[in-house]
Amino acid sequence: MEEFYKELWSNFFVLPVDETPGRDYEVRGKLKEIFLSGPWYEVFDLLEFSIQSNKFGGGNRLVERVASILEEEMAGFRLLDDQFIEITDESEIAAISDALEITGDRFSPARTHLSTALQLLSDRKEPDYRNSAKESISAVEAVIQILSGDPKADLSKGLRVLEGNAPLHGAFVAALKALYGYSSDADGIRHSLIEEANIDAPTAKFMLVVCSAFVVYLIQKAA
Repeated sequence: MEEFYKELWSNFFVLPVDETPGRDYEVRGKLKEIFLSGPWYEVFDLLEFSIQSNKFGGGNRLVERVASILEEEMAGFRLLDDQFIEITDESEIAAISDALEITGDRFSPARTHLSTALQLLSDRKEPDYRNSAKESISAVEAVIQILSGDPKADLSKGLRVLEGNAPLHGAFVAALKALYGYSSDADGIRHSLIEEANIDAPTAKFMLVVCSAFVVYLIQKAA
């Protein structure tokens, strides 16, 4: 645990590394103080840091234990992609998780967009809902461009490529285009940064869940 304590001291507490206590109980005392007296979000920050640190042993056990406690206590957060997010619906969590678990370097741009969207949405101090939604729809664009082989392909072209493999119902195609159109509309998500779009937490969460499911759907249909 010595390496982990040094990592905590310098990168979480942001204190001089040469002042790291030589005795474990001093570091544990500071950790205990956070859990018992610190603001709630600092506890989540500490857990996230501990899980994400590559110097911490037994990371999977910690993830499993924290996830179990969140469910047992019916907390308003769940652990996803090693960070806490204010989503408790299992189907929504599954949709995001499935997209983040897509394997292969080919689709890494889409995973990066979705991971960034999740990070922006789950930021407990300064959540950025607008850019989270933008990253979500960018993940869909990335998959379309990868599958079509055209780095400038839009949704319509991507759907035409998919229909070459399996026909899509007209109403379903229209619904997908409507959602995509909303994100690109003058009053939508990707309008000029000068004029902030009215994107709140529920909208950003909806976009993340829907776009995650859409990414998985596109890849499976093209297989």
